[in-house]
Amino acid sequence: MDDFIAKPVMIEVLGDALARWHPDGEAARPATRGARRERPGSRSQGALDRKALWRLRDDLGPEACGRFLDAFVAELPGREAAILRAAQDRSERALRLAAHTLKSTSAAVGATALASLCGELEALGSTDTTESAMEDVARLRAECRRVLEALEMERAGLGA
Repeated sequence: MDDFIAKPVMIEVLGDALARWHPDGEAARPATRGARRERPGSRSQGALDRKALWRLRDDLGPEACGRFLDAFVAELPGREAAILRAAQDRSERALRLAAHTLKSTSAAVGATALASLCGELEALGSTDTTESAMEDVARLRAECRRVLEALEMERAGLGA
């Protein structure tokens, strides 16, 4: 491996890496779906960064974006429960892993506050202490509800 791409992988970053390392340079850059234009109301607002959500739709296309969001919504309760369980059990390793997993997918859908909370919980799991985790878990649970509500409202506008 001669390069690094951080998660969540954005198509533009992937294209830049391919262009750097592929013998055909710019010809290796993947075509993006949809224009990279600012849409009305695409400023960060509420539980979702709408600009990130629209970028995901442009990168994946409406159908694949819909499937991704369906999977996120379906998996969110289980991921939230895993974090709660790890905090209740005071299992640093389980907390770190569960929070890391939810952090990545949350960032991908534009749920930046949720991703940030997951980052805090992941850090707690790395410090071998879960003493204060339950307060953060309570905030995380409330943020999960906000994200689900916001995604439900955004789905129609995304065409996903």
